Amino acid sequence: MTTLREAGGRSQEAGHPRPCVWVFVNGILTFPGKSQGWTDRAVTWLQCRYKHKAEKWEYLAGPFTRRLRQQARARKIATLMGYYQEHGIDVILVGHSNGCDLIARVLALRGTKPWYYRYPVRSAHLFAAAADWSDFRAALDAGNLLRLHLYGSDNDRALKLARLSRLCFGWLGLGYGTLGLQTAEVEYEDRNHRRDLHLGPRVFDHANDSFGHSTWFARGARFEATMVALVRNETLHTPELA
Repeated sequence: MTTLREAGGRSQEAGHPRPCVWVFVNGILTFPGKSQGWTDRAVTWLQCRYKHKAEKWEYLAGPFTRRLRQQARARKIATLMGYYQEHGIDVILVGHSNGCDLIARVLALRGTKPWYYRYPVRSAHLFAAAADWSDFRAALDAGNLLRLHLYGSDNDRALKLARLSRLCFGWLGLGYGTLGLQTAEVEYEDRNHRRDLHLGPRVFDHANDSFGHSTWFARGARFEATMVALVRNETLHTPELA
């Protein structure tokens, strides 16, 4: 029998909410020493509004250097997640742009080292994802991830430009993914597949064309709207977080 712990939750009596931690992962050209970066503000917002546990995993990388330590970063995030899970805390991952590629790599590391996270990730929320659907589909199929929430925009100029990088350098295994431009198609494809198997949905499209690539977490009303949507979409499936 699969226990709550094995299903990505904390083993405890039914009816008691399982604690969780939100882990925020930035994209490129983000400076960790900047105390008012979007990851800093997201952590503070969640902890003040909802008393949730929140964590940020920050790094500095440029558009041409991001792959140099990408796998090493993923291993560190997997280790961080292991600390939380060993204390009975579920993990929710939130990434922006290249942070989504990092999350994809993290999801492939489950249980590959004793100190990495061992239980499925409750959900991942991907904003303007510079990543590939095939990696997340593999994570969902393997049970490493339970739900995937996608936030994209047809007005994401950075990802439209990223398509060229894949066309030019894809043969070298380089270039950026463009999942953030494919959110509706991915949801449709996965739901049809799941329907044929008589299974419920696991991919959710929350596209909003009023946003661009880097404006999801811009200060002010846009940041507030993004954070409200983030919590609302998560609590539709885990109402105990509300």
